[in-house]
Order: sequence, then structure tokens, then C-alpha cells
Amino acid sequence: MIATTAMLGGIGGAALFIPIFLILFPLLGPEYIIAGPIAAIGVALITETFGFTSGLIGYLRKGLIDFKVARSLIIVAVPAAIIGSLLGQLADPNLLKILYGGLMLILMFVLLRRPSTDEKQEITRKTLAGKYAHIGHERKET
Repeated sequence: MIATTAMLGGIGGAALFIPIFLILFPLLGPEYIIAGPIAAIGVALITETFGFTSGLIGYLRKGLIDFKVARSLIIVAVPAAIIGSLLGQLADPNLLKILYGGLMLILMFVLLRRPSTDEKQEITRKTLAGKYAHIGHERKET
């Protein structure tokens, strides 16, 4: 259910799994306590991989994947994930919890914020003219 909610919301499932592993699991008893934020992040990312793979297969079957964009994202994401996992081992667990909570608050405001009418018109104007004119013309719309 969490992976589906995350996929439909357009965010990574780990964003929803990490609080469950850090807050709810310890309430179930000592045998459910995960050894700190690094372990919770790792377990969440592994769990998210299965939900992400399911969504990927569905989008692949429908032909909705833009491989050009995906390639550019992978070039940045894979090295960042490796560096993050190595640096994460050195970080203070309490600092990781605080940073994660702060980032989730920022994400909440970004997702809930609606653009004003002026911002919508500006985005439309920029998209239809200038350096953004090519957007929407290179890809097949389904």
C-alpha cells in the first residue's frame, strides 16, 4: 500500500517507509527495532526497489518512459547514491533524523503549494516561446 501511494504521489516510497521503520516499528516491540537511521534508510530503499520495479514494468509496457531523460537522471543518481551511502556511515544518527524531518517538511510545502494565476501564465508563456519552445514537440503524447 505504501509503495502504491508513493508511486501515485510521484515521490519515492522510501520517503514514506523511513518514518514507519523509525517510529512505528519500535512501538511494536524490541524485536522490530531497526538499528538506527542508516539501517532504516537501507531497508526502505530496498523495499522501495520492489515497488519501483513494478511501476517501471507498467510504464515500460505502456511505452511511457522517456529514456533520454532517464539516462541523464541515472548518470547523476547512481554516483550520488554511492557517495551518500558511504558518507551516511559517518553521520550522526540524530542529525540524520533531524535532516530527514526538515526535508520532509520542505517537500510537504512544495507538494501542497499551488502556483498563482500569474505564475501559471508565466510558465505557459515561457513554454510556448523562447528556449522552452521545443518542449512537448519532441515527445509523443499519449
